[in-house]
Amino acid sequence: MSFVWTRIVAVRRAVLASVLGGALLLAGCGDGDEVTIQTTGPAAGSADPASLFTGAAEATTEGDQLVVTSNGIPDYDVGGFPGPSNPNSVEEQDFTFTIPLQPKRAAEPGELPMGPIGVMVNGIPFYNPNNAQGQDAVEVEVFDSCEGHPDPQGIYHYHQYSDCVTDDPGEGHSPLIGFAFDGYALYGLNDENGKPPTDLDRCNGHTDPERGYHYHATKGSPYLLGCYRGEVAEDADGGAGAPAGGPGPPMP
Repeated sequence: MSFVWTRIVAVRRAVLASVLGGALLLAGCGDGDEVTIQTTGPAAGSADPASLFTGAAEATTEGDQLVVTSNGIPDYDVGGFPGPSNPNSVEEQDFTFTIPLQPKRAAEPGELPMGPIGVMVNGIPFYNPNNAQGQDAVEVEVFDSCEGHPDPQGIYHYHQYSDCVTDDPGEGHSPLIGFAFDGYALYGLNDENGKPPTDLDRCNGHTDPERGYHYHATKGSPYLLGCYRGEVAEDADGGAGAPAGGPGPPMP
């Protein structure tokens, strides 16, 4: 994979990225704040953050965009599909997702569309909390042991946190697990205190001094994102948007 983080930062600000104790420090991922992307596993202490993307995902930079390509097939065995509760099969895809390298905070939070709203570091897209009928998908749908399932287009995806995406040591701040299409990072369940954060906004995000604004997965709804806090390009999902997932939770 040709995704080299220092080049990403240089594209816009010529800011040097460095790895400090297993954490990648960069600029421009949160309204100008410096952001630390915590890494574990192969990426820890490595000067090649391309290892943040695994399995089906490959990432490159094009101008001020991060372009992630994926065939949509996870790097683990998918089980139970098709089945009585979900007749859909998992099919190979040809994803090209476009994510801004410098997220721009929107004047107002944006509603989540149907279909992909972001991509995990393993190349699998994630959706809003609802199914096609506007119901809480986590409560009414059937998932495999990695908390994913296919939609009628054969797109395997998540509506909730999956511990199959990346290893979480369970201590301190959870690692990066993906990016929303507005460019803000999505982390696991815990904040820097090793506990679920208590100050998340309605989009499921908050700000800390090291990472700037970012989202967190949560055990309860909205699970991943409740809304977009940043601006999203119309073609961010590469045309993969589909009526397979219902609209996101209503805006307060």
